[in-house]
Amino acid sequence: MDLAWDKQYDDDGSFVAEGTIGPGRLFAMVSLGSGDPGVEVYSITVTYKEAGGGSFPDVPAGSEFFAPINYLADEGVVSGYADGKFGPGKLVTRQQFAKMIVRAVGYPVSTGDACRFVDVQTSHPGYYLDPNDHLYPDHYIAVAADRQVTVGETPYTFGPYHNIKLAQVVTMVVRTAIDLGFWDAPPHSYTPPFDDFGEPHYTYARMGAAHGLFTGYSGPWDWYSPATRGQCAFFIWKLMLAINSSGPPD
Repeated sequence: MDLAWDKQYDDDGSFVAEGTIGPGRLFAMVSLGSGDPGVEVYSITVTYKEAGGGSFPDVPAGSEFFAPINYLADEGVVSGYADGKFGPGKLVTRQQFAKMIVRAVGYPVSTGDACRFVDVQTSHPGYYLDPNDHLYPDHYIAVAADRQVTVGETPYTFGPYHNIKLAQVVTMVVRTAIDLGFWDAPPHSYTPPFDDFGEPHYTYARMGAAHGLFTGYSGPWDWYSPATRGQCAFFIWKLMLAINSSGPPD
């Protein structure tokens, strides 16, 4: 990701760069002064210093989920528990993930978004599942369904309290990218770094893999096991980075 260069030059000609570190490459340019032609040896030293210790004591620096979780927390997509911890190993319900993905990409949500699933609690005065968020869960789920990010467990039920599975997480992330016009199907010859694990989720996972969704993910690859908060944060983070680096679609 681009860094916001802060022109702080030291006496020895070095400088300090401040910004967000993310997946990508670092380019260094050496400008040579005038003089006689010759051969010189130049040494470029890159020093990385963590700007902070992160927001959550149970997500240490060095964890594969450190950058995703803190990025999403900074963007207001996720938050921790009352004790200050994030709980990266805790499981995520389907209604919780619907809220995460909708907030992550900035889909507009209002009380006018009506949920069609009969098993989702309807939010109204005196019956708010989250007193701090009167749109949760039904209005977030309604938006996700309208955008075809989710199709529910059946045409009429969503399974809001069921733990979301890894395959479902990946599918919803990729469907969001499709809806926003960022990702499309890879060439027929493309082979992802995993075997076919069944439709419809394999097709979406294959598309995501072609666009780098799994880069940096070390597992586990239990597609039909419940996904953790850390895993959900990772894949939403990769989607947000892809969107932010691409800019608005054509």
